[in-house]
Amino acid sequence: MSAMKWFRKHNKKLLVGLGGLLMVCFSIPQLGSGGGASRKDLTIGSYVDLFGDKNELTTEMVSQAGRELLVLQELNYYVLFLCSQQVLGVDNASLFAISSHVFYPHQQKADSIVADLKRLTTDLDLEDTSLVDGYIESYSNTDSSSAVRHYLLLSQEANQAGFIASQSQVTELLKLREQFISQQQGLPAVSAIKRRHRLTDKQLVQVVGNYISVMQYAMSVTNDLSISEQQLKHAVNNVTSFDKILGEYAEFPVNQFVSKVTEPTEADLQAQFESYKAVAPSPGDDENPFGFGYLLPDRVQIEVLGVDVSKFNTREKEAFKQLSVVEQEEQLQAFWSDNRANYTKVPVADPENPNAPRTPIEKSFDEAINEVRTGLIEQKAYNAASDFLANVKAEFDKMPASDLGVFSKLNKSFNTEQTPLVYKKTDYLSRQTISRNVTHINQVSYDGKPVVEALFSAKLLQEDGAVAASNALQLNDVIGPLEAQSFGNSAPYGIYMYRLIGVDKSRLATGLYDDGSKGQSALDSETPEASSLYTRVTSDWKNVQAMELAKQAADNFAKDAKENWEQAWAAVNDSLKPDDKKGDASAPNPLRTATLTSIRQKIDSLRQQAGSNRQFASYFQSMIQQDQNFLTKVVKAAQSYLNDSADALLTIDNTTNMQSRSFLVFKSIDLPETSLNDYLQRKARVSKELIISQQSVAILGLLSPAGIDQRHQYAALQVEETAEAGQ
Repeated sequence: MSAMKWFRKHNKKLLVGLGGLLMVCFSIPQLGSGGGASRKDLTIGSYVDLFGDKNELTTEMVSQAGRELLVLQELNYYVLFLCSQQVLGVDNASLFAISSHVFYPHQQKADSIVADLKRLTTDLDLEDTSLVDGYIESYSNTDSSSAVRHYLLLSQEANQAGFIASQSQVTELLKLREQFISQQQGLPAVSAIKRRHRLTDKQLVQVVGNYISVMQYAMSVTNDLSISEQQLKHAVNNVTSFDKILGEYAEFPVNQFVSKVTEPTEADLQAQFESYKAVAPSPGDDENPFGFGYLLPDRVQIEVLGVDVSKFNTREKEAFKQLSVVEQEEQLQAFWSDNRANYTKVPVADPENPNAPRTPIEKSFDEAINEVRTGLIEQKAYNAASDFLANVKAEFDKMPASDLGVFSKLNKSFNTEQTPLVYKKTDYLSRQTISRNVTHINQVSYDGKPVVEALFSAKLLQEDGAVAASNALQLNDVIGPLEAQSFGNSAPYGIYMYRLIGVDKSRLATGLYDDGSKGQSALDSETPEASSLYTRVTSDWKNVQAMELAKQAADNFAKDAKENWEQAWAAVNDSLKPDDKKGDASAPNPLRTATLTSIRQKIDSLRQQAGSNRQFASYFQSMIQQDQNFLTKVVKAAQSYLNDSADALLTIDNTTNMQSRSFLVFKSIDLPETSLNDYLQRKARVSKELIISQQSVAILGLLSPAGIDQRHQYAALQVEETAEAGQ
């Protein structure tokens, strides 16, 4: 739905007003034991609280917030959001996309989050979009450490503003989560997460309670907007046009014209590279529809040394079989006695009261024997693997830290058939690619944040003058040994050490063959095929040419088809057929036609799928939003086209649609007027949607990194000040 004219008058007051929201002080409890400041607890910044007092932000506070976020991430924020809709009555789906940065502070998600936010505000029709644009931009500029800070500030802001989750809300949310994941694969149970993070029930309630508080806070403080009858009439007119516009169109997809493009010369590729070498890749916009960008991101090179616990599992199974029956029984009984709470069953329903709640009860030893045996073997395997890697680590500690080949040497010394090691040395990998190349790195954490985030917070990657955490990695530092968990199973499947052996800070590529994978030691390969950048630039150049060819074909067709659609349609399709099919009327047409009615039918189908498949609802919602944006664009173009005389049929540039870049030529277009009956039928629904749209913009500012820092007047200390504080 297109945005409302109300914003033209009130957008500045609405958005600037967010800067005056409550500012609060910290009182965050600790997840772990203790809580006193350590020698490494340094002051890294300051903020102003509700009373105007200046407070210190320390590394321990940020580390604690990072640990909370890891728990929330394992609980799965998407599942929590779905469940919170029932517990809290949250009906603003855009809150999910907007708040993702708070609960999932991963830089690799920034591009998709920003793309979602841009789609959300595309049609707001604001007179001045600079403030909204600034908020959206701040989502992409934040890094992992600052995102954790924003979560810390925001959660305490919610608590101090009086939004404290009740015990019953937390209990109900976790109960719904367990019901949801019982039908899913790969999501850990709450009990497994508690064991993994050594959480008490009280600490888990605190973490989930903070999540609930933020959601309640965001909805409540942005829920006092009102709309006028004039705004409502304007909105209903837009919705009616959206729902009733009719049209048939021909589609000229850009990818249909790539085969018509000649191979580029080196000069062509160099020109393409030069145009975007200082630009980071993006989802795309009107100025850069394809999102071209060849600026090399930060990259790190690491070595991995670890053990695959499943290999030790096989060994321990055989060893257990060699024990006597009595010894096996003793070990199984002892393991069951120590872990009885992990083996439960749901009792049979009471026939007289089938809807009565059924509390899980502990299984007897005989009932749980198979699970107990599996658990015991897994524990033995883990202990053996852990002890073995500890010995490897002890040997590593004796070797020179400057020896870059030490992991390889250890692998050769300790790797045997009985005690197998996992060893890998990576290329220089970006944040986006390192997880695909070292898959288990997504499942381990270091000092309250994912390992991949710790790697990219290394001191050598910090901007000049930026504050580096006291435990920021330096070259040759080792993380681990750390357990990589197997989601859906409380037992780890691997234990690993990660060593930072190379850093290549974000920079301009020196040429077409420098894709950054070899760092700065091999900047100019002589084989273009070996460079992913060369391949990407070639593909991008062809897409540019194909887009121009598609536009020319669509423009020419729009003129010819205004006189004779069928004749022009046959001619343009024939021109795109393979040479051996030209003139063959029975050959399939390369181009297709579609109707706006079919788009609305697709939206209805996607809504049904989103409602029946909650696990992939966000995927369907993104597709729905894309189609809705397309219909809104057609309505605006049709309003202008139908009011003017034109020599050609209506043509729409749809190249900013990342899924189907194309140019559209409309054979017919009809935009019915809004009747009184239309207004009465749609008034209630549109009124609710209008308020939600207005609220979404307010939430955008409230939860944005820039908005949070502005409200709290956050100021980072300079490196020199931090160093002095630690002395």
